[in-house]
This record gives sequence, structure tokens and C-alpha cells, in this order.
Amino acid sequence: MTEENGQRTRYDETEFNPNIWLKAKAEREAVTAKRLLAMAPQNDPFNFGTPADWEKARWFKEQNDRFGQVGLHLRRLHYRISNLGEGLVPLWDGKPYENNKECWGKLDIAFTAARILGLVDPADFTERRVKTPRVDSMRGNVCQYPSFR
Repeated sequence: MTEENGQRTRYDETEFNPNIWLKAKAEREAVTAKRLLAMAPQNDPFNFGTPADWEKARWFKEQNDRFGQVGLHLRRLHYRISNLGEGLVPLWDGKPYENNKECWGKLDIAFTAARILGLVDPADFTERRVKTPRVDSMRGNVCQYPSFR
């Protein structure tokens, strides 16, 4: 991301694009771009920034601007879009957005692109999937050192 008056701004398709940076780095290092990835290609943030990723990210931002609000869970956004009526909101690929697993998956993919490319702030969304970690009640009963009898 670029800095502007000390504030983070979104990536730019040409100025700084993680995918373009990755390809340039791979060329300088004389390796494939895939070799520089720490995660699976579809999950690594540095592999985002293709024209298709930008298209998905812009589509998500547009839907979030229309139907979202700060603190909204991503699933709620899915229901808001799909409850308008079958096919009233087209996906970036022209197919109608429907209340099904395929469209939910596409929304998630578009959200990932928008988040990584800086078009939406991830802090504006609520995630309730991960529960508070459980405190192990046995911890106090564990011996610090083994005792042999």
C-alpha cells in the first residue's frame, strides 16, 4: 500500500500492485513467481492484483457500498444481496447473484480480493466463526517436573 500523509491508501493497478511486484521480484531473482509465494497461489496476498482480481474487488466494493455497513458479517451481506430477488444483482461475470453456495463462494473470493487490494477495510466486518480460546482447566494440575517413584 502507498502512504499518503501517514495514512495507508489502497493499492493501485499500476503504481503498486502486489502481483506486478511479485513478477518483478521473481524476474530479478531469476525464479518463478510461484517459488516466491509462501501460501497456495490462490491464497497468497502477493499473487493478487491481476485484472480479474481488480474486477472482483471493485464488484465487492460496489455491493458493500450499496448494501453493507460497518460491523456487518459477510454472510449478512450475502443475504442482503440475494434477498433482493433472483438475478437482480449481477456478478462480475454477468451471472445473476442468487442465494446459493456458488454465489456465497464468489462473494467470499471477491471479499478477499477487495480486502487484499485495499478497497475495503477488513476492520469494518465482523467475524464470529472463531470462538474465544478455552482456558485449559488441567493446566494447574500439571507437574512442572516429572517425578519418578
